[in-house]
Amino acid sequence: MYEVEAASKQAEETHDQRYDRRHKELVPLLDELERWKDDTRGVAPPKEPLGRAWTYLNNHWKILRVIEKDGALELDNGEVERVIRGPAMGRRNWLFAGSDEGAKRAAVVLTVLETAKRAGVDLRAYLVDVLTKIAGGWKQSRIDELLPHRWRSSAPI
Repeated sequence: MYEVEAASKQAEETHDQRYDRRHKELVPLLDELERWKDDTRGVAPPKEPLGRAWTYLNNHWKILRVIEKDGALELDNGEVERVIRGPAMGRRNWLFAGSDEGAKRAAVVLTVLETAKRAGVDLRAYLVDVLTKIAGGWKQSRIDELLPHRWRSSAPI
């Protein structure tokens, strides 16, 4: 399955092209795996590694088949897990943010910074410019202009 996805990415296919490729190459693999899943039900004891693997596959089967419905969907969520790794690793450190409001503010700041990073914004330049503008009395009605994707298009050179 990952080989099919890799070939699609390497060919720089659109979502529609990836959808077509999946129906030609991936759906037959999924159909074969489903037959195996159905044929091997109860073969391995549930506490054995194969039994645990079978249970995991069976429990996640419907969500796995969703990828054949939309070429925009990714096969796994590895990218999302990498993105949330930083906040997840620091969660224990942020447990005591001082107050609920402090925790909310920290969440907002971390979200904005991660969004800026993902938008390809130079974080240092972004923070210097945005904090300078806010400290200088930037109007609340124009705060949307400071969102990373909008800031990037009008960023000072």
